[in-house]
Amino acid sequence: MAQDSASSSAEQEIIEGLDIIKDMMYIVCCTTAIVVYDYWLELKLIWAKPWSRVSTLYVLVRYLGVTLAVNEVFLGVQLHLSNQAYDACLSKPIGLC
Repeated sequence: MAQDSASSSAEQEIIEGLDIIKDMMYIVCCTTAIVVYDYWLELKLIWAKPWSRVSTLYVLVRYLGVTLAVNEVFLGVQLHLSNQAYDACLSKPIGLC
C-alpha cells in the first residue's frame, strides 16, 4: 500500500514536470515567432530602403549592443574596464555602475 502511494507520488511529479516543460516550449515558440517577425520587419523596413544617417545609426545601435553583450557574456571580454573597475562594478547593486 505504501509502495503504491510512493509510485503515485512519483508519477504525479513526473506529470507536473512534463507540464512545466510543455509550458516552456510554448514560451520558446512564442518568443521565436516574435524574434523572427521582428527581423522580417527589419528586412522589409530598414534594409530595403536607401541608406540614410538614421538607418545607419539604427543598425549601429542594434547590432553593436548585441555584439558587445555576446562578447561580455560568452567571451568574457571586459571592454574599457580594468579588472579592479569591473570587480567594483559587479559588487554594486544593478544600475549603479
